[in-house]
Amino acid sequence: MRPTRIARTSNASAFPWLPAALLFALMLAYLGQALWRGAGDPLVFARLGTKYSHGSVRGSEGYDGQFNYYIAVDPSPQSAALYLDRPSYRYQRILTPLLARAAALGNPAAIPWTLVGLNLAYQMAAVLVLGEMLRRRGASPWVALLFGLWVGVVAGVRLDLSEPLALLLVLLALWGEERISENTRAGIWRRHGATWVSGALLALSLLAKETMLPFALGWALLPALERSWRRAAARLLVFAPFALLQAWLWVTFGAPGLVSGGAGSTSFEILPLAGFLRISQNGAATFAVMAALLLPGVILPALLAAWSSLRALPTPAARRMALLLLLNALMVLVAPFSTFREPLGITRLASGMIVCVLLLAAETHRPRIFAWGLLWLSYLALLVE
Repeated sequence: MRPTRIARTSNASAFPWLPAALLFALMLAYLGQALWRGAGDPLVFARLGTKYSHGSVRGSEGYDGQFNYYIAVDPSPQSAALYLDRPSYRYQRILTPLLARAAALGNPAAIPWTLVGLNLAYQMAAVLVLGEMLRRRGASPWVALLFGLWVGVVAGVRLDLSEPLALLLVLLALWGEERISENTRAGIWRRHGATWVSGALLALSLLAKETMLPFALGWALLPALERSWRRAAARLLVFAPFALLQAWLWVTFGAPGLVSGGAGSTSFEILPLAGFLRISQNGAATFAVMAALLLPGVILPALLAAWSSLRALPTPAARRMALLLLLNALMVLVAPFSTFREPLGITRLASGMIVCVLLLAAETHRPRIFAWGLLWLSYLALLVE
């Protein structure tokens, strides 16, 4: 694969850990100041709200990471449900709190530390994996910092969310399948084994965050585009653990998590950008501010990504990433009004799209997109407290 201009000017190929090392230093400084402002209490990362921690109807809302904390402290459905706004919706993201609890050996005092510590490790590992995938496409591993510093990923670490783990599992699935497909000496059984390892990782990513569904769906649909119907049918098994979890949630809490949504949530839209346009109900001034904020870095990239992926689908070499980008871009475009009205919410949802944009740009040799992607760094302003 012909290296791009960016790749030739980078020294990260010799030291592939450098981008992750720089990101680690930046994240330690960022998390350190948040911890200092929180008087050394690691619960500052979970951002607890008194509405749920104390059952105060008029209390503060807090943020989503608090629900990972409550489930990790006591995973029993009866106990955790007392502290969750919508138990089935929050409980479907079970993997992050369970791993944090396991790392803390069940010690509630250690769980706030393991939540943020593991998320930081997931973020670093994801940047390393993405950097390697970019390098194999002829781009510089430094481009992976556009993903590592994307506000949706940084917020995932800062606020004890589930995105860092879910995105890492997706990247590991894609990377593993690429490595085995490039190995011409690998036998058919080894290739099948690697395929199902990737499927297992994608299945786990759904147990971390349901917004990884476009990746699992794309992985399952890809053989159908190549008219391999039997393989496509077999790959539908990737949804089995998620479906079983949803059934269990329905029995336990009275509703499946996938369709319940958090407090104040609205449903996904049928028409693209209908959720964004509904912001106009709050007044022209509010809509203008949100449009200025979201159009350049989220909405326009999603529209261009959908168009570019449709153009790239007929190309066999780019088909897989084009399909994944198309599905992720469509998810952003039909996002609910309740997600669009919260800038941090829609940028978190767009994290998967960012991964696919970078990989497809490297695959199709469009390094200018990386320079344009520098605009994404400005969205870190959403985390200014």
